[in-house]
Amino acid sequence: MNKLLHLTMFTILFLFTACSSKNELVTVIVDGKQGIVKKDGNIIVKPEYDEIQNIEDINNKNIRTKSMHPINFHWIHNYNGELYSIVKKDGKYGIISSENEILVKPQYDSISKEFNGYFKVEKNKSYGLLNTNFELVQKVIYQDVITNSKLVFLKSNNKWSCLNEDNKLKQKESFDEVYPFINGFARFVQNSKWGFIDENCEIVAKAKYDYAYDYSNGFSKIVIEEKTSYIDEKGKQILNPSFSFGQNF
Repeated sequence: MNKLLHLTMFTILFLFTACSSKNELVTVIVDGKQGIVKKDGNIIVKPEYDEIQNIEDINNKNIRTKSMHPINFHWIHNYNGELYSIVKKDGKYGIISSENEILVKPQYDSISKEFNGYFKVEKNKSYGLLNTNFELVQKVIYQDVITNSKLVFLKSNNKWSCLNEDNKLKQKESFDEVYPFINGFARFVQNSKWGFIDENCEIVAKAKYDYAYDYSNGFSKIVIEEKTSYIDEKGKQILNPSFSFGQNF
């Protein structure tokens, strides 16, 4: 009778709270806890987690499928690479595989989705980075981390550094502020002056301008002592700063 009851509960959850996929994995909920079940009835992950986020493909080759029912909790995907999901248990976040292997023990206050080859993790209001092998490659010691950019930036001692492909800091604690990449270049502020870096974190234009606008059509408009001029993509100033106003190219 008890087995029949559990089977009935899973059948109801399967039909009304799950999402469909060609991978035949669905998320289910029992007594407020979430798990993962295969379409053949095998329980892959017992309902023991407070939250199971979208199952993702570490190689970013997932293809979204349509939900079978409007009442559902997750979009389950098709995959070509290793599958993982960020999960929450006892108030802490970790990462599991689709076969319920613990890839990262639930120990963090938050874990972001993978971007630029890294997961941003938080613990006690400090931040670090995991790589796509789920290894901690930057300790949880930073004031902030930016991964959703052409480069990864880390903040310590109120200054920003870049992270290179070897997980080494570049331009260590050089920038007061960093801005998104636009047309291949990112603005930065250093001692209240503006400059530019390229996508390798090399300084293209030193921080010597009172203000700099994002590159447009190969040129940036810069301001020095309330006068406008322009620099090219090599940081070379093409005109003396003599204009009171100038449009972007």
